[in-house]
Amino acid sequence: MTSRQYLRGFRNLRAWKESHALAVDLYKRTTDFPKEDRYGLTDQIRRAACSVSSLIAEGACMRTPAHQCSYYLRAHGSLSEVDNHIEFAHALGRVTDVEYQQFLSRINYIAGLVLGLVKSTQSSLPQNLRTSILQN
Repeated sequence: MTSRQYLRGFRNLRAWKESHALAVDLYKRTTDFPKEDRYGLTDQIRRAACSVSSLIAEGACMRTPAHQCSYYLRAHGSLSEVDNHIEFAHALGRVTDVEYQQFLSRINYIAGLVLGLVKSTQSSLPQNLRTSILQN
């Protein structure tokens, strides 16, 4: 892989751009969480959010569609983890109702983008290697 190919990779993917922006915003938002949450909820939200864009970046650099798809599916799983942590933060009153709705809207949008990557990647795989996640 040449440098030029690498630079064009994940940075051009809307799913990466949006998930990266969400991670940055969540990182900033959690700076106001109580100190007792620092090694619990704060850390969990930050790690899960960073994981989404990281997995998309890794997947974009994989050589085979099957490996790419695997990373994109894991990114989707990490996004579900972010969703769960935001739900928990909202229940604890750490995020407002408005912030909660905004984060959920962004999470749902990113989920659609990530599943679009999965679908696009799967289309180049033989039928027997495609996952059933999109067949429902």
